[in-house]
Amino acid sequence: MNTNKNNNYKMNTNNKMNTNKNNKMNKPNKMYTNKNNKNNNYKMNKNKTSDNKKISCGALFYTYKNNKLGVILGLEKDNWMPFKGCKEEGETPEKAAIREIKEETCELVLIDNIILDYVFETERKKYHIGLIEVNIDIVDKFNDLIKYEKRTIFKEKEELKFFEFPSVLKDEIHHITKKIIKHYYEKLESLNINNISNVEKNIVNTEKNIVNTEKNIVNTENNDIIELSIKELNDNIITNSVII
Repeated sequence: MNTNKNNNYKMNTNNKMNTNKNNKMNKPNKMYTNKNNKNNNYKMNKNKTSDNKKISCGALFYTYKNNKLGVILGLEKDNWMPFKGCKEEGETPEKAAIREIKEETCELVLIDNIILDYVFETERKKYHIGLIEVNIDIVDKFNDLIKYEKRTIFKEKEELKFFEFPSVLKDEIHHITKKIIKHYYEKLESLNINNISNVEKNIVNTEKNIVNTEKNIVNTENNDIIELSIKELNDNIITNSVII
């Protein structure tokens, strides 16, 4: 009887050891699995290129108001932004920019071509942006039109506003807007210097014209006096001739 008990104990012990061994073999390795997951996630993020990002195309508007250079921005979801939007399937960045500019200005700015010379990326988007000159009067025209505009695609901008350059960079505008203005800073600064120079030239020319006008007035007055004197002299000669 003792022998049978011992044999049964050994058999049970062996079974437990085999069961535990099998369980360990079948149990997944958490550390290995987690490591694999991390590697897979890394590969997925590494393979995510700019081609997977949305492409936004458009332009920064610049203009002059009261002989001062500035940019025109549109209010969009509480942010002052340039005129841009996502490229649709089949469009080139240039065609997308032309369309977006048309839509976001209620067809006030219509262009046939554009140079998108500023290309940059953020975490979510890739941007193709250009710089174009527009007339200051689009601000008032747009702000009147948008009140009655019913077409959804033309209602992305709520309001247009002129911001003087370079103080616009101190205003509360969206960081993307600031980035674009900073990129074109040198070009805008050059335009601003030329504008100031032209304004100064115009002032000088205006002053010269005023001086010349005053001279002409003086000369005219002098001519009138001379003519009057000649007339009086002639009258005197005629009178004296009659008396003689």
